[in-house]
Amino acid sequence: MGCSFAGMLDLDHLSHQTQGNRSLEREVLDLFVAQIGGLIGRLQTEGRQERGEVAHIIVGSAAAIGAFDVARIARRIESSQGSADDDITELIAAVDQTRECIAARLAR
Repeated sequence: MGCSFAGMLDLDHLSHQTQGNRSLEREVLDLFVAQIGGLIGRLQTEGRQERGEVAHIIVGSAAAIGAFDVARIARRIESSQGSADDDITELIAAVDQTRECIAARLAR
């Protein structure tokens, strides 16, 4: 599918967060990729309160690396009072696209 960095990963924000240190950038991107799968799995199985807590973690992690679409969708899940199935499906798609962007970035 390819990566649209502008839509899925704000490289200027990422560079600012890592102070231009490419080694640190790689480390935080690797950490995000390593953790996001487990967090998504928990979102799909947890109750409403726990789901909100997991979504909150995703918001912070995604915002830290500049994955603002992921953070925006996770924020909706965090504040959801009912079923968040549609939002979770949208989040999974956004995370998959973000992973593609991260893989492309790390391949450089």
